[in-house]
Amino acid sequence: MEHRLLILDDDPALARFMRRVGEDLGYAVRTAESVAEFHGVLQAWQPDSILLDLRLGESDGIEVLRSLAVQGCRARVLLTSGVDDRTLAIAREFAASLGLTVGEVTRKPMRAEALRAPTMATAGRWKSRA
Repeated sequence: MEHRLLILDDDPALARFMRRVGEDLGYAVRTAESVAEFHGVLQAWQPDSILLDLRLGESDGIEVLRSLAVQGCRARVLLTSGVDDRTLAIAREFAASLGLTVGEVTRKPMRAEALRAPTMATAGRWKSRA
């Protein structure tokens, strides 16, 4: 079974880095740099995992989380951002309250190990801590 990872990050260099890590882990990976592009890929491709940056230039990850919940998204969501740990924890709780499946929460800047570690125990799937 092909595992699909969709990355939404408005930083192209970081998105490329995360794409390489995902591909190294055996994922088929697609990236989006805007919310509009993200939603187009989401609908057409149906990923089973989403890596979502909470701070986006044109929007924010909270609005994306709301949209995912309204759409009944079943993908596991990994949250990342340069915000403080408290804000990440609140975002995680908010996503869970919407009925989303939340995986790892990681602060930026991140190292490859931050993305690799959660997947090792689950053979290519983001491990949930929910």
